Amino acid sequence: MQDVVVWLAAAAKEASYRVARMLPEQQPLPLHDDVPAWLFGRKFESGEVTSSLVTICRALLWFSYRHSFPPIPTTSFTSDAGWGCMMRTGQMILAQALIAALAAADSDCTETAMDLEARLSLDEAGGCDPSSTSAEVEAGSSRSCQRLMALHEASILRWFADSMDAPFSIHRITLEGAAQGTPVGRWLGPASIAQVLSQLVARALLSQQQKRPAASLPMGAGLACEHNGGDDVADGACRGATLQQPGATEETETAEVHRGDALYVSSLELSPEIAPSPSAPPPPTTTTTPLPLPAMSVHVSMDHIIFRSEVIRSATGDGSGAWQPLLLLVPLRLGLDAIDTAYVPFLQGLLKLPQSLGIIGGRPRKSFYFVGYQQDKLLYLDPHEVQPALGGGNIRGHVPGHVPGDMQGDVTIDVASCHFTGGVRSVPFNEIDPTLAAGFFCKDARSFDALCCSCTSLGASCLAAFSVSESPPDYEARLSDGDDDDDPDLVVVGPNV
Repeated sequence: MQDVVVWLAAAAKEASYRVARMLPEQQPLPLHDDVPAWLFGRKFESGEVTSSLVTICRALLWFSYRHSFPPIPTTSFTSDAGWGCMMRTGQMILAQALIAALAAADSDCTETAMDLEARLSLDEAGGCDPSSTSAEVEAGSSRSCQRLMALHEASILRWFADSMDAPFSIHRITLEGAAQGTPVGRWLGPASIAQVLSQLVARALLSQQQKRPAASLPMGAGLACEHNGGDDVADGACRGATLQQPGATEETETAEVHRGDALYVSSLELSPEIAPSPSAPPPPTTTTTPLPLPAMSVHVSMDHIIFRSEVIRSATGDGSGAWQPLLLLVPLRLGLDAIDTAYVPFLQGLLKLPQSLGIIGGRPRKSFYFVGYQQDKLLYLDPHEVQPALGGGNIRGHVPGHVPGDMQGDVTIDVASCHFTGGVRSVPFNEIDPTLAAGFFCKDARSFDALCCSCTSLGASCLAAFSVSESPPDYEARLSDGDDDDDPDLVVVGPNV
């Protein structure tokens, strides 16, 4: 009966979102072109905000509510409207990390993920003159990176399709959340979604290495939660336990996945045949080869502390000792019912760091993906729009230098539906929910060291939301080294005292 009530509530919310989509869009707080703004650690000077920044925001991958997808196993849910917003913002920050990892893995592409998105968006807006001298000088690198980014984007969307076939789908996120104690159809907090993403990435990479479908590994099986061992900051997920037992039902565990498994390659080169010049006549159709997941680790630092030794262990945990690109998530609670505004300078400082991947948070019971800020306002992508399910087959959409559409499969992905074309939305810092999770991408050990130094320096100048420490305290060693004599100042309080 309770499941029926939850389903009816979700259906009612979905209907309300569909009606809201027909209404005129609410005007966002205006951006000021004469005031600098920050986006993923990049500063946009006066005169660039309403042009370059807005264009790049529209090039970011955007995941929203979906409807009419295959039912989530063991449930009747075919839409996540009304309860899946935090899962969608989690997908967005993970997608941004994967784009950065793919850019870091390609030895021929020296640009960052932010640079690639900027070039891609400016080209589509007509802001790049291929006949210019500077463009000719950079043609060998930037054009290759540009088309590489476009093909990566198409393949990345497969990983987030709304089906059990996709490793980071709404289906897999909800089932992993259920394995950690949150029933399907219930809202996840920032700390919970961070733990879920850590598990799913580890499972997907393990499946790829073993050339096994991701569904053959049960939810929550044999993957340790990556955190410091304390209570969940926001919502009680994981609680420091190592998940060794399957948390899903038999139907979930035996679901079949038919996606291309390929071993990770360190260089993703595109030949001229694969990436023709934009001026050349495009072929009638284009096929995108399934892209292997890049090597990447996800670490969740709980309890408002980043322990360097634990992060390094996560980033070098493949046994080779080499650093893998790292997505670092730091769940935080910065107040009780409302955010303590004394933390705002620290959050602003985090969004200025080059390692920043933004913040997943929002207003109470409503999640946003914060990607930057201007003055006292956070800039964000909003998942609260209901669209048809994102398919899991071939890609239909715009890839520069190619014909839109790949019609060789029965299921297509609408790439355009994964880009928000409206205005950049914003919310004042003092209106956001106090529970959130900051995200960072460190492509190598030097980048992580720089992040730790920057966070420490930032915390010395304002109220710090978290701290950086070398390693967690060894409480057992302290107890073993303690004096056997009773502490004279110790007072035992119990029922018989």
